[in-house]
Amino acid sequence: MSDKLDLDAAFGKALKQIRYAKGISQEDFSAVIDRTFVSMLERGLKTPTIQTVEKVSSILGIHPIELLSLTFAIREDQNLELHKIKYIKNTSNTTNFKYTEDESQFSPEDVERSMEETNRIVTYFSLLFNQVAKINLYEVIDKKLTGSFIGSIFVERMANNAKYLAKNPSQTGHPDLIPVKYLNTNEKFNWDQFPYGGVEVKTSSGDLKNGITNSMKIGETRINHITNIVWKGHHTQINNLLGLYWDYYNGLPTLLGAFYSNQLTPDEFTNTIPKIGGGHTTSVCITKKSAREKMMKNWVVIPDMADYKQLFAKFGCECDIRQISLDRYSRRRQI
Repeated sequence: MSDKLDLDAAFGKALKQIRYAKGISQEDFSAVIDRTFVSMLERGLKTPTIQTVEKVSSILGIHPIELLSLTFAIREDQNLELHKIKYIKNTSNTTNFKYTEDESQFSPEDVERSMEETNRIVTYFSLLFNQVAKINLYEVIDKKLTGSFIGSIFVERMANNAKYLAKNPSQTGHPDLIPVKYLNTNEKFNWDQFPYGGVEVKTSSGDLKNGITNSMKIGETRINHITNIVWKGHHTQINNLLGLYWDYYNGLPTLLGAFYSNQLTPDEFTNTIPKIGGGHTTSVCITKKSAREKMMKNWVVIPDMADYKQLFAKFGCECDIRQISLDRYSRRRQI
């Protein structure tokens, strides 16, 4: 006998999980579908049509593929459950999230939303890749590429959520996000030197203790082995730096913190220039302790989890680590 969950029941569980994660009630579906029918779908008592899948997905604010992907994943493992991270935003009046000389500031709410959406996309990419190719996506792309991957997704989501910022139209330009008002001008701007503001985005999963890297598996959390948190670039002129921190959480790469500074100077970065004849490596610039401390003190978003609060506090984040979250890891497998 197959241990797979009935497909209608799996769809019902997927629908209910996403609805809960989105904070949507059954009554919110009334514009497109009867509330009683939604209840029956969630209990696995009705079989949804493709049209129904599209309708409920529109209310959930997701693509139908996300709902179907979670459905088939739950069908294979009925204990699988979506997990939504609770974040804390820095609303202190001492924060400095300015990205232009005219005092424009980005919103921590937009950063939080973009992090949540990035994590959701990472989850569904993993589900789809596993279902179609039977391979763990994040084993196919190594850790370094994973950081770039989720950072690029975040930039796209931030450009969508923060209407005052736009993705830099130059593929080789910096910063990653520019003030949207410059997109419709006839002037040509040199974005490499940040003359008109913007936000540069870098990701980090932290430095590990010596000898740990080779013994750790893809998907294994790194929090207990972190010795430093740095962000890397290719020049020392980096400023307006939004540093994202990620770790493997429930087996998946997950954005867990955002830190920012617009007060960085070139001497706060190391600058390793490749030697002539020494290969094709480009120059590497890494944040020093002073740069990290500026960013940590000006934190944007962190998770409401005691262990990560303690980690960030260790490196200068002035968050209240006494707030212990009641949100703990579930005994059931989560994604």
